[in-house]
Amino acid sequence: MKKLFLLLLIAVTVLLPACNDGVPKVKDPHNPLDAEGKPISGSEFIDKYCLGKFTNEDCIRVQKAVSADSSKGGLPKGW
Repeated sequence: MKKLFLLLLIAVTVLLPACNDGVPKVKDPHNPLDAEGKPISGSEFIDKYCLGKFTNEDCIRVQKAVSADSSKGGLPKGW
């Protein structure tokens, strides 16, 4: 009984903070929305919601989308 209670306590302690970390859920990482549902750039989203949250899935997805979007396009003149 004590082991079950301890296991349940550990599970709640680990999972509960992940439920509300202040980062809005992102459906499309290339076009994220802020907490009010307004469009926001990926860089602004990361600056506003993701500082210090290295393991948040939405932050990781938006960061990957920002990196992918920044590499699109042709080479600069002179290359």
